[in-house]
Amino acid sequence: MISVIIPTYNRASFLDEVIQSVLNQDYFVRNSSSSFEFLVIDDGSTDNTKEIVKSFGNKMKYHFQENKGVSAARNLGLDLAQGDYIAFLDSDDLWKK
Repeated sequence: MISVIIPTYNRASFLDEVIQSVLNQDYFVRNSSSSFEFLVIDDGSTDNTKEIVKSFGNKMKYHFQENKGVSAARNLGLDLAQGDYIAFLDSDDLWKK
């Protein structure tokens, strides 16, 4: 299993496109959802980040923490990840095909 960890802080305006860039990757299109997990670690956002993530349904696992910085968000993602492989994607970056 691959765990994709997306740490975020007040990036709701980018997040939909960021998540779509992951979901559009050939690997995720071709394989069953049991082959990967998505963890969005919200580092204390005050915008509508949670609503954006929840709009993707069960595909995304949303975790909120008080603002501790991106390193703490990544570490929480690592603690929660169940995959054999880990991929990080910042919430203002896109994966290209």
